[in-house]
Amino acid sequence: MTFGHRGVGPYGRRAVEEDFGDVTVLHGVIRDGVARDGVTARGVSPQGIAAQGVSPRGVALQGVALQSGDARGGAAGRLAVVEDAERGRVLRVHYPAGRVGPEGGGAEFRVRLPGDDDLRCAYWVRFGEGFDFVRGGKLPGLAGGTAPTGGARATGTNGFSARMMWRAGGAVVQYLYSPEQTGVWGDDLPYDVPGAGGARRRFRAGRWHHVEHRVRLNTPGERDGVVQGWFDGELALDRRGLRFRDADTFTIDWLFFSTFFGGNEPDWAPTRDEHVDFDGFVVRATRASG
Repeated sequence: MTFGHRGVGPYGRRAVEEDFGDVTVLHGVIRDGVARDGVTARGVSPQGIAAQGVSPRGVALQGVALQSGDARGGAAGRLAVVEDAERGRVLRVHYPAGRVGPEGGGAEFRVRLPGDDDLRCAYWVRFGEGFDFVRGGKLPGLAGGTAPTGGARATGTNGFSARMMWRAGGAVVQYLYSPEQTGVWGDDLPYDVPGAGGARRRFRAGRWHHVEHRVRLNTPGERDGVVQGWFDGELALDRRGLRFRDADTFTIDWLFFSTFFGGNEPDWAPTRDEHVDFDGFVVRATRASG
């Protein structure tokens, strides 16, 4: 990929566009140059994450600089831009040994989207060499409304969240907070290998993987919501007939950059200092035929 031009698009005047035939990929996710929740389109954080160029491939965080207090628990101190021989400049997130949750490790912040009922989120991710997956942890995804997490109940009128997770052994799931979840915590939607007897897709330490997920919100009063997931270019998750909302009180409002070990109990914690690299974030609308 190479950078396209800056132009007017559905994500605002400061979105960075690339044209891949009939699909326009928007890297900015910043409407008119400013996103809410204290994430701004200008400036350089004290940790040196510049507003221009988290990645030369147009990470969706281009145009976003983390200012003091933007991320929970001082997470900006656990973010760095590093050079990668394969992909150039990438975003590296650190997870200190023995720490769980976004206050203790990783990073968590939200970037506002202009609102849509059918979006896709894609990015590249690489777990460090020898990464110990322990019991699991969170990865970025789409969300809406109040973005319920941490045991907060999705009521059908307050919002949803659809982050990704790694589970023990690197198993891949979409982690869904919705009105129909089966317990206090979110539901796992596993990434299964088609035609392999229910075998699970798994992240491999030291290897770049490309992940993409699609969320289509249901029509209020109908069960026509969709969650799909692709792993290294292959469809591995396709759930339909889902219910996210009972009224038009929210849309898909957020790119939710959320990554940490946990769970919240000590046996979720990393056994040593770990890191994960991210690159090439893309958020785009799904065509009606999808």
